[in-house]
Amino acid sequence: MLSSIFNTDNWLMRVCEKILDLVTLNLLFLISCLPIVTIGIAKISLYRSLQEVRESRGVRVIRLYVHTFKAEWKHGLALGGIEILVSIICLMNFLLFRGQTAMVFQGMKMLAFGLFFLMIMVMLYAYPLAARFEQSLQELLQTAFVLAGLHFLWTFGMLGFVALLTFLLIGSSWTIVFGGMFFLLAGFSSLVYLQLGILEPIFRKYDNSPQ
Repeated sequence: MLSSIFNTDNWLMRVCEKILDLVTLNLLFLISCLPIVTIGIAKISLYRSLQEVRESRGVRVIRLYVHTFKAEWKHGLALGGIEILVSIICLMNFLLFRGQTAMVFQGMKMLAFGLFFLMIMVMLYAYPLAARFEQSLQELLQTAFVLAGLHFLWTFGMLGFVALLTFLLIGSSWTIVFGGMFFLLAGFSSLVYLQLGILEPIFRKYDNSPQ
């Protein structure tokens, strides 16, 4: 009985291995995000590592994460820079015009909201695409935009899930505390792991397409 419990092919051991990988990658992601400008590189590294974790066992996640972090810094900096810049512009727009009710200011706020929404839609696909395919930045953003539109139901579903999760987490002081603990432990890696379960069947359709 003991041999069956500690057999590495046992379902319990496989689950424990996945949990350990998620916790390790979540910690690496948080550490590598500390200088905010590297958040894009950290995201690509997280997606790339979790793709391997989903497909294989015994992945050396630390080595893979560090290798990807070094190899994908150009795309990561570019995507992260775009994400940070658009977020700052939209946030400043809301802060500057939040008390304004004139039609022109309402239009500017709606424009900022639309831009922010579009950016999130594109980035949901851009980072995992960068982790899976070799493309230029322009091709990457174009492909992400097209996929977000072609698979809008999945895109909207992912956005809705994130919005619902955020709403639940800020519902009370207890959910903020426990939610914060979860995200510090394995929250980010777990969400990406689930997201890849949706995106991988989509990406497989394009694996053999010309890059």
